[in-house]
Formats: sequence, structure tokens, C-alpha cells
Amino acid sequence: TYHDWRGTQWGEGNYEDVSGFCKTVSFPEIEQHGFALTPGRYVGATDVEDNDVAFEDQMEKLTGELSALLNRGAELEAEIKANLSRVGYGI
Repeated sequence: TYHDWRGTQWGEGNYEDVSGFCKTVSFPEIEQHGFALTPGRYVGATDVEDNDVAFEDQMEKLTGELSALLNRGAELEAEIKANLSRVGYGI
């Protein structure tokens, strides 16, 4: 991105501002913000993709998946400990 912006040897010079990632601003614009160089002041936020799923439904689904993964992790941990104990390296 930097090299595209600068048009230097590694970049192709095809720079474009990307919301939430990068933006070219002028010195007066930086001055308007009190010379603060915090990127969020300039690049903004990325567009949020609305998938038409209610937040509660999405959270219920995701917490269910997380619970299943945590349970599987616990099973694997117990299996690893048992295998280590069998070869004389109990934890």
C-alpha cells in the first residue's frame, strides 16, 4: 500500500483509499484535527455487512459452536495427558 501510494519501485502506483484501512489526507486536514495522527480519524470504519440474522440468533449459534469446541479441546487435553502418562511423562 505504501509503495503504491508513493509510486516507488515495488508499488505499481495504483493507490486507492480503502475505507477502514488507508486514506490520503492533506496537511490542512491534519491541522484541523489538531495534528493528531490517529488513523481512525481519517480512514473511517469499514462497511458492515448485514446478513439479515438477528444478533441474538447469531450469538446463540456462535456460543453453541464455541461450547462444542471448548468441550472437544478438553477431551483432547485429557487424551494427550493419558498418552504422555503411558510413555512415562505424566503431567
